[in-house]
Amino acid sequence: MTDQVSMDEPSSPDGRGPESASTAAGPSEQTVAYRSRTERRMSRRAKRRRKVVTRFGLAAGSVVVVIAVVVALFVLLTGSESGGGGGAAPPTDEVQGSESGDVLLVLRQEDAEPLLVLLHPRNGGGAALAMPGLTLLKTTEGFRTLSEIYSSSGGKGLQTALAKALGVKVAHVASGEWSTFRTAMEDAGVGELPPPVLGSDESGCEQVARAVIAFAGTAVSEEGKRLWGDLRLQGDPGGFRKAVDELAPALSGDGWSAAALSGRLVEGSGFTYIEPDVEAAKVVLAGVVVQVEVVLQVQNGSGVLGVAQETSELLSTLGYTMMPVGNSKDFPNVQFTRIEVASDAAAQAAKVRFLLGTGMIDVDPGLEPGHIVVVLGKDFIPPQTTVPTTAG
Repeated sequence: MTDQVSMDEPSSPDGRGPESASTAAGPSEQTVAYRSRTERRMSRRAKRRRKVVTRFGLAAGSVVVVIAVVVALFVLLTGSESGGGGGAAPPTDEVQGSESGDVLLVLRQEDAEPLLVLLHPRNGGGAALAMPGLTLLKTTEGFRTLSEIYSSSGGKGLQTALAKALGVKVAHVASGEWSTFRTAMEDAGVGELPPPVLGSDESGCEQVARAVIAFAGTAVSEEGKRLWGDLRLQGDPGGFRKAVDELAPALSGDGWSAAALSGRLVEGSGFTYIEPDVEAAKVVLAGVVVQVEVVLQVQNGSGVLGVAQETSELLSTLGYTMMPVGNSKDFPNVQFTRIEVASDAAAQAAKVRFLLGTGMIDVDPGLEPGHIVVVLGKDFIPPQTTVPTTAG
């Protein structure tokens, strides 16, 4: 016997028939006739599933909206804290200077590496840091010397490189010929004029930095301003001259110091560069005075009789504590003179090299603080020619 269900449905409360009731209730409540109880149960189950899906969809949509709002708030908040625009955060080891920023002078000379002088003002004075063009710095394009950076990217490239390496903000960059600068310095009465040819030794670089301080200080007078105005500068001459005028009163005082960027000279087949002591440069720019007691020893590696003693007497004029001379461990086969130095005495090692006229400076972490060891090689020309021997 077939499980039949009556096709008749009860009338609506107002006494109308099924058709009029469905019309009044709307399409979603339309009366449906089922052929069996099974079909009716399946229909009701399907309706319940549709309701569950609908409720789940509404709930899920609300959750998605909440998540989107939270993400948007997070992006806005973190973006404002990092300076907006997703840029890199400022360096935490930034060297503090004046609000107007530093100025950079690039001294050019034909057939020679340029020399860069950074004027870094700070409260109560400042520092002039001379940096040879051979100084190697890390850039976004790899390692480049200051000379290469300037040739390829100009002042903007130097500003970026020095900000990354030293934490300084260079506001204005100008360049000029060293010969015209030196002539103007002479006309301004600057004492202790640097050599006519620019070099990379620290003693000579420091001398240039002192001369730049003295020359910039003359801008307090009308004659000094005239001499600065007559210089043919490139880059940002207007901003540079204005900054020098503002710094001149302080530069003419005693609050400024001059220094050279210390480092290790590296030479090879087809390349020469200076590996800078960046941390020492930051100390100089910050105005921290570090007193180093230098202990110096001269060792004979060349096999020339008496050369170590003669050289020790020469270097004693620097005022360092001199240790007894001796032979190096690889005596007498040292070909090239080297100057082994502790990291805190790199500036003093440059003075030693300047007096010797030769030698590669090599920072040795194993040396005691303040110690310098000069190992004389066969390339060193002693004050007096002597005969080879096996004694130091």
